[in-house]
Amino acid sequence: MSENKFTHAHGLVGMFIEMTAADGQMDKVELQLVGGLINAILEPAGYDKDAQNKLIEESFAWWGSFDTFEDRANAVFTAAAGLTALDKSTRIVAARGLIMIGNADGEVDEMEKSFLHGCLECMDITFDDLKK
Repeated sequence: MSENKFTHAHGLVGMFIEMTAADGQMDKVELQLVGGLINAILEPAGYDKDAQNKLIEESFAWWGSFDTFEDRANAVFTAAAGLTALDKSTRIVAARGLIMIGNADGEVDEMEKSFLHGCLECMDITFDDLKK
C-alpha cells in the first residue's frame, strides 16, 4: 500500500477486517456485515461503490502485509487511534459496527472482546458513549 495514501477510511476498514479475524476465523456473515458498514459510513462521506471497492482491496492488502499478528494488531490500533481526528459521532458508529461484527456469528469470543476494548480506548470512546 506504500504507493497509496493511507487514510482514516483505510484505518476504519482495517479495524473492521481485524475484528472479523479476532476470533481466529473470518466468517462470511461478518465479512458481509463489514461491506454493509463500509457503505453506510463511507457513502455519505462521498465514497461511491467503486471507491469503496478500491478502499476494501487496498485495506485487505495492507492488513495482509504483516508478518505477525502482533505487528498487525499494533498497526490496527495505531490506525484506530488516528480515527480520533474524526467527529465523535462517526467514531461511535464505528464502535457500534465493531460490536455488530463481533456478534454477527452468534458468539462473542474473548479475543473479540479484548480487541473491541482496545479499539474503544484508541478511539477515545467509552461504553457510556455507546449508550447515548
